[in-house]
Amino acid sequence: MQSLSERIQPQSLDEVVGQNKVVKQLRLLEERCGFAGRAIWLSGLSGTGKTTLARIITRKIAGLEHITEIEGIHLTSDVLSKWENACASQAKIGKGVALIINTVHGIRDRIVRRLLANIEKLPPLACLLFTTTKDGQQCFVHEQVDAGPLMSRCMHFELDSSGPVMELAFASHLLRVARAENCAGKPLAEYVALIRRAGGIGRRTAPLRHVR
Repeated sequence: MQSLSERIQPQSLDEVVGQNKVVKQLRLLEERCGFAGRAIWLSGLSGTGKTTLARIITRKIAGLEHITEIEGIHLTSDVLSKWENACASQAKIGKGVALIINTVHGIRDRIVRRLLANIEKLPPLACLLFTTTKDGQQCFVHEQVDAGPLMSRCMHFELDSSGPVMELAFASHLLRVARAENCAGKPLAEYVALIRRAGGIGRRTAPLRHVR
């Protein structure tokens, strides 16, 4: 059985909470030229929705069996070779393929250089997505010689940070969840207070244990 957090995970751009600006930018990109054939860089604080957005984008391009999601530190030459082979085989039949790389500061030097080559020859129906926190991005830039060239080849989207606007948006979302779960629901201000007691948006699922 799915947990509450799994059941309410956004499945489309319409369901994303508190990121109106980035959602609007992504919609424009989709309408004008689509996500396929691109490298996309999503940055922002933990819990702001980077990986969720990456998954939504990739599902517009490829079936779940052709989407690979991995942490940067676990991205090896073997994993990348398998993805490259998938790109080649899927391109022959006109199908999409996508790779999501989270916590990019964990990517090793030789893999960064190989990713550069991948972006240069990215198939029309493939997509590379990178997600990182701001601290992780700074670490990546300081430690990787090829960080600049890699990032310059990506389309950048910076998610709004946690703050009063995000707190209110997520508190309103929690209230809707409580009502949908047939709970009485508390005043909106109490949900804002709950988020603050949990340390901010952070890992969004933390306050879900207390929606009642």
